[in-house]
Amino acid sequence: MISRLSIGKIRGLQQIADGRGIFAICAMDHRGSMREMIDPDRPIPCRPKR
Repeated sequence: MISRLSIGKIRGLQQIADGRGIFAICAMDHRGSMREMIDPDRPIPCRPKR
């Protein structure tokens, strides 16, 4: 399936990329802290999926 990006989305992507068109992306796992925030008295342990 081929999808087309609007000119606005293309411009937005260009704004967050560096001069070479490369994105710097940082991903973090917040599952544990999120569960503790929801129920601080009973945080459910997080186990990675395999």
